[in-house]
Amino acid sequence: MEDWQGLIEQFLEQKGYAWERNDGLTCFTIQGALEYYPVFVMARKDMLVTLAQYPSAMPDEKCLEMAHFLHMANFGMLLGNFEIDLDEGELRFKTCLFLPEGKPPRACLARYLFTPALMLEKYAPGIRAILDGRALAGRALALCEDA
Repeated sequence: MEDWQGLIEQFLEQKGYAWERNDGLTCFTIQGALEYYPVFVMARKDMLVTLAQYPSAMPDEKCLEMAHFLHMANFGMLLGNFEIDLDEGELRFKTCLFLPEGKPPRACLARYLFTPALMLEKYAPGIRAILDGRALAGRALALCEDA
């Protein structure tokens, strides 16, 4: 079996990303135009899970509106999904790739490694609008999808 973690770390180095291993996860940061997004990659024999985290926690009073916004954003999404921990206020986007043969397809690594941060960046204007009190979920979603 090929070393998933090693393959991912080599790929990140080739793309110019600094990374570190922490508790079995490969961790790196993607800088978007609006925010920096920490990314965490868990590689197993037959699965690759990538999470990107929004850099600030959601305040308690915004969590339900944010959950509504994320629920609407998730509808019809083909690759990955938003998640929010209502107790901790952690907001993230996750992709998962199952590989029954256990061989990582190099050609699609970028999609599964970078999509979580790219989706957070795409929806950051709506997230910010809710946090700033400028919009409720529906209007916040329109800010992201009209752009």
